[in-house]
Amino acid sequence: MSGCSQVTNQESETATPQTTQTSDNRQASQKEPVIGMTAGEVLNSKWGMPNSIIDANTGAPANMDNASQKWVYSGHRYVYLENNVVTSIQK
Repeated sequence: MSGCSQVTNQESETATPQTTQTSDNRQASQKEPVIGMTAGEVLNSKWGMPNSIIDANTGAPANMDNASQKWVYSGHRYVYLENNVVTSIQK
């Protein structure tokens, strides 16, 4: 067939930001918390939402706006965060 051009349907293999984010969330949800994770990554980890959040300096009840936080989980597990970044983990 001379004179005819062949049209192929090629799919792009580049990831869109949404696809990458979904993939990252899935990977984070399969992981244990590690030092250096953000608060959001810990929430998306195997440990999920803590039972309570306390001020790491005073021991008083706190929220995610406090600079120094201690997240309390069942089984005597704790995640310590400074400015929403994990600095220490106690299992």
